[in-house]
Formats: sequence, structure tokens, C-alpha cells
Amino acid sequence: MVYVSGTLHPAELRSFVPTLQHVSLLNIMNQRYLSYGALVDFCRFIPETVKSFMFDSRCTGNSTLIENVMALYGDLYMRRRQCQPCFEKILLIVTDFCQPKALEVQIRRLVDMLIDVPAAYASIITTLPADDAILDSLLRHNFKRARPGHFFNINRCFEKYDYWRTTVDGKTVTIGFLDPTAPPLPEAHGALI
Repeated sequence: MVYVSGTLHPAELRSFVPTLQHVSLLNIMNQRYLSYGALVDFCRFIPETVKSFMFDSRCTGNSTLIENVMALYGDLYMRRRQCQPCFEKILLIVTDFCQPKALEVQIRRLVDMLIDVPAAYASIITTLPADDAILDSLLRHNFKRARPGHFFNINRCFEKYDYWRTTVDGKTVTIGFLDPTAPPLPEAHGALI
């Protein structure tokens, strides 16, 4: 397992990530970039040994759902891995959500990248609250409401998220939306959650 956080320059990740030849879990969370860095800058260098990938795009140049899914799907899955499923677990943290028409494509891309094992899943956490249009779109795609949970924000506070889950081709896709009615809890209160 390798955990990457802190203040980074995109060139550092392009040099560092390819050296992780014996790593199965790569967690790049709570990082900030010195320049306009993003997942697309280095994802094609993720070694084949990495089966669990977590990436926080909130402080990157590309923090949208579509940009981050497409970076993994286009640069890694299609070009580098020749459309061979490569992950057991994917977690992406983004700052928006896609239009209802694009949701099916994003779900399909996430599922395509997952290895066919019973525990395979893709999770998207978005800092955007869900509105009625988003909820209608989720319901049309057979998402069911799951239990709420908390996640760390950039300011080291716990924010509440409402999670929605579906299964496609035996693989689980979960999407979490920020709950705007619950105030963030400081890290010191984390034991109470």
C-alpha cells in the first residue's frame, strides 16, 4: 500500500507512480498541487500491480466526474491496458456530477474498468448535493439509497454524505452526495460519528 498526500507538483507523480511496481493499493488523497495538476497527468503510468486506486481530485485542475473517469478510462484502460479490466476497487472524489444523459456512460466506463471478482466496486464521492433531477436519474438507473456516512473534507472536518448504490454486471457502483443539511464536524469529533 502506498499513501500519497501533501503538496505536490504533477511532475513528481509522473516520476513517482511508475516506480510502484509491487504496490496493489495506491491512495492519493488530501493532496494539493503547486501547478495545474490532474489525474490525466499521470494515470497512464499506474502499474498493472495496482488493483485498488483512490484519488481525490478536489484540489486539482480537473475535478469533474467526467474528466476523472475519462482520464482513467481513456488513458489507462483503453490506451495503456488495451481494454483489459484493471481494478478491483476505484474511489474518485470529485466536485460535480454529470448530466442525466451522461450518467449511463460514466457507470458503464467504471464497470468496464473493474475486474470480474465478487468484491469489485467503484465509488464516486461528490461535494455536490443531490437535487431532484439527479435523484430521478439515479432511480432510473436502478440506484437504491444506502446508509449515509461521513468523509473527511479538505479542511480536516467530517462531512455527511448520502450514498446511493447499484449493481451492474455483478459489480457495485456507489455514488455519495454531500448532505447540505449537516454541518461539518471538526476532526476532534470524529470519534462521535
